[in-house]
Amino acid sequence: MRSKTYRELDERKKKGLFYAFLVLEEAFGVYRPVLRDTAEGLREAVEKREVGEGPFKRVRYMPDLGRLIQLAEKEEATCVKALEVLRKRLNEYAVKYGLGDLLNVEEGVARKLAEAKQPELSEFGGVNFGVKALAALIAYREHALGRRGVFGVAARHWLEVGGSAWLLYYTPKTAYNEAEKAKAEKPATVEEMLAEAFRRLFLKPGADHHRDFVELLGGGKLALMLEKKTVPSYVFKLYKLEEGGGLKELGIKLRIEKEGAGIVYTLGFDAERRELFGRELKAAEKAAEELKERWPIDEHPPTC
Repeated sequence: MRSKTYRELDERKKKGLFYAFLVLEEAFGVYRPVLRDTAEGLREAVEKREVGEGPFKRVRYMPDLGRLIQLAEKEEATCVKALEVLRKRLNEYAVKYGLGDLLNVEEGVARKLAEAKQPELSEFGGVNFGVKALAALIAYREHALGRRGVFGVAARHWLEVGGSAWLLYYTPKTAYNEAEKAKAEKPATVEEMLAEAFRRLFLKPGADHHRDFVELLGGGKLALMLEKKTVPSYVFKLYKLEEGGGLKELGIKLRIEKEGAGIVYTLGFDAERRELFGRELKAAEKAAEELKERWPIDEHPPTC
């Protein structure tokens, strides 16, 4: 931290930045290894299989729901632990060194920053180091698991290159702009997008809305076939894989669509399935009306 601007910070702010940096690095050290395992597991949890021959050859995608559930539960538990470490340490240093105004976390503000769109980043220029530390960990998690929020871009860049001090020191807008200059992302594969879709739609620990869906399969395996591809969206039909290799259509479609910096996952139901999933659809009744019986899923930043 040799910049002129940093040298001009008063000693309290330098101390606050230093302890926020220590806390974020400690919490990130708890979380990062498991996130890496989760990201790798998601890639492996959907099998791509070619069926048929010649002009009738089709690609079938087979998600391993059991594996996805395990990954989601382990990742969620580690998220809880990492955020507990971050909150506890920030509070310790705030009390010990009288740095409450620099390290105390406003949870609501941190979560708004983590999910802010690019034009909104300038609204958070005055947040303290503690708020930025919590927002960074939340945003990093969402970015690593498929949701490409703009502060997640900044968090991923600076945490991955060992620059968490800069992430905290810069305003969120500057941290994002600098990260964008250096960003070089690998596009997600279809298998990765499908795995993330099921993680978000059905497998978030503590949620029960996936149970009816799992029961619908009756112990069978799930298969997806690409029905339509347009830039930048995919539409899949869902099938139950029966004994002998036959496919039973479930009357459900999954749409994956890039929207701005993020990805939106949407389920579409036929009349019978809408009744079966009535509990969830009722909770999203207004959105369903606006989207003509589609069920949009846009998961909020984690509340663990």
